[in-house]
Amino acid sequence: MKQLLYLFSVALGGIIGSTARYATNLLITRPSVSTFPWSTFVVNICGSLLAGILLALATKYNISHATKLFIFVGILGAFTSFSAFALENFLLFTSGKIFLALTNIVVSNVIGVVVFALGFFTTQFLMHCK
Repeated sequence: MKQLLYLFSVALGGIIGSTARYATNLLITRPSVSTFPWSTFVVNICGSLLAGILLALATKYNISHATKLFIFVGILGAFTSFSAFALENFLLFTSGKIFLALTNIVVSNVIGVVVFALGFFTTQFLMHCK
């Protein structure tokens, strides 16, 4: 029964987070000469800031596991996965696992971009082979 509560907590938070991300995109994205992805940048930075603030509050007030899932996995996870990435690396740094944190930061970014490109170009190739 607890697992069902956790699942619904994440799902409900996901509705809120994904809606907030889309709304942020609508507010920020404007036709301009800049090709910089401002909307993604803003949600990543805001999500990371919120994750830090909310982790401090969750630690101080000892909130329930379901509430943590609702906030961190649901809302912030749907708003931006970068906030989870920042949170996990912060926890590695603060627990003294500096090399592991730095490795995760570099490897995740490099491999993430590489596999994105691999997926993109492989799919384009396969679609043109039809």
